[in-house]
Amino acid sequence: YDPTAHAGARQARDTALGRSEQLGERAVRYQADADQLSADLDNLQLVRSEIEEIQAEITRVTQLEDRAEFIRSILREAGPHVTATMLSGISDTADEIYSDIIGSRAGRLQWAADYDIVLDQKNAERHFAQFSGGEQMSAALAVRLALLRDLLNLDIAFFDEPTQHLDATRRENLAQQILAVRGFTQLVIISHDDTFERHIDNVLRVTNINGTSVIEVG
Repeated sequence: YDPTAHAGARQARDTALGRSEQLGERAVRYQADADQLSADLDNLQLVRSEIEEIQAEITRVTQLEDRAEFIRSILREAGPHVTATMLSGISDTADEIYSDIIGSRAGRLQWAADYDIVLDQKNAERHFAQFSGGEQMSAALAVRLALLRDLLNLDIAFFDEPTQHLDATRRENLAQQILAVRGFTQLVIISHDDTFERHIDNVLRVTNINGTSVIEVG
């Protein structure tokens, strides 16, 4: 038995045990770090997938914006042509109605690009401000009837004093033209003269009697 050797062996054992504990603790820390890194890697993979989805969405939105801008540019370029076509069609209908109202082909009525009403008579143009009172009323109603007929999806129309400033013949022509408008289930006409009475189905006559309005159903 060698006490010195025995003491040396015990010291070596204690040193080995201490080293083993240190290595064990370090291994635990390394494993925890590895687990954290693995979790971080999984999170990074999720973030990467989200970034890829966002980039794909950005690409899709950019493509949609490009297409929308392309469509807007086409509409901007087509706008004047659409307006010109619309005005031409309304002008044709308004001219037809105006001729029926006045009972003659005194000229061609046009709804201009600046929305002025122009009457072309033997290559001489007269603008709305140059019309007589009756001509203005007839032309304005002709354009209105053309708009109602060609553009608006309505089945009822109101006319307030449509025969104002018109003579008897034009009042009669106007009454017939208004009542001949197609596509309407009901026309309501407010007037002080009786031009329309023999052409319409129902009459409500409002009479002032001693300051009181009395309604009679005709």
